[in-house]
Amino acid sequence: MTPLPADRFRYFSAYGEAACVATAYVHGWYLNPRGVRLDGDCGSYFRLRMIDNTEQAHVCMLLAFRIGAERAGCAINDLLTDESLAECIEDVRSGSDQYDDSATKAVRRIMCERPFASDQQIIEVFRFYQTATQRIVGSPGMWAWVESITAALLKKGQLCDREVTALKPLLLLMPLSVELS
Repeated sequence: MTPLPADRFRYFSAYGEAACVATAYVHGWYLNPRGVRLDGDCGSYFRLRMIDNTEQAHVCMLLAFRIGAERAGCAINDLLTDESLAECIEDVRSGSDQYDDSATKAVRRIMCERPFASDQQIIEVFRFYQTATQRIVGSPGMWAWVESITAALLKKGQLCDREVTALKPLLLLMPLSVELS
């Protein structure tokens, strides 16, 4: 994949981080004082109660970056096929660190929760969470919030919990529950 120019990388990173934040909020997570940053120490920094650190919450949040960036038009080609996911699973099982992206971290979390699962079972769980995250990020109200967070991130470079919450559309002020089955 050809490296993106800095401004396009920043644009897609903003969408990815915004999707992570919105998805994490759905699962009861919220930003810690470091907030979400686009420049310098890029990333989203969350606080959560241990009860909220479920496999579902963690994996969906990890996959949200990729899904947000893809919805914004970034072509992310790695780990989309079952074959490449199987290679990633083999890499994780062997203890190698060939891959270190959010999809690999999601595979690691799934494997921690299911140490005796077959490759096919891990891929099925990954695809289940991928679909669930696509539904979360793709819902109209949620995508509007992602776009608002993205615009603010591109303008300011960093947002705190209060700023992110203030951007939430009225439609989302009530707790959002997403049926994952």
